[in-house]
Amino acid sequence: MKIHCKTKTSQPRFAKGFTLLELLVVIVIILILAGITIGSLKFVTAKQNNEKCKTDIKLLETGLEAYKMDYGTYPIEVGSGSQSLFDALYWDTDMDGSPIAADVTQKIYVSELDPNNTKAKWTIAQGGSFRIIDPWLADYNYRRGIGADGKTPNPDAKNADFDLWSAGPDGVFTPSGSAVTDRDNITNWK
Repeated sequence: MKIHCKTKTSQPRFAKGFTLLELLVVIVIILILAGITIGSLKFVTAKQNNEKCKTDIKLLETGLEAYKMDYGTYPIEVGSGSQSLFDALYWDTDMDGSPIAADVTQKIYVSELDPNNTKAKWTIAQGGSFRIIDPWLADYNYRRGIGADGKTPNPDAKNADFDLWSAGPDGVFTPSGSAVTDRDNITNWK
């Protein structure tokens, strides 16, 4: 009589862990997801900056209209448009050379321009004066629709009353407004 013993056949042993190929696939998937996330964040940030800029321009427009109601005209451009806006709408609204803290007859038209208390962070000091900056850290620009004499139309103005604009993310603005680089500009005349 023969006795048959069953012997254990050796099974192939699998190494515990991941193969190099599996690790590479996981890394590629993580990189793709990270790229999509970063791209989405850039898109959202760009959209937020555009919307903030449009809101800022509307706020400045409202301040300029209130200024005109009090003084009968829009502020004169002195130096950069941003400095003129800051002075007219916050710092020296009656243009007598006295800042708001020293002149009780002045009126604040846009309180968000207060460089000490603003949450918006859209005014910055530079060389003893203040600038009103857009989300891309460039000046907002302003020009009256009439010339310095108060009678002749300003040939550069797009609006009869005043122009406000930001050069947008690329910081490029051409006066003619026809350049391809002006497509990202945010203005009150489009």
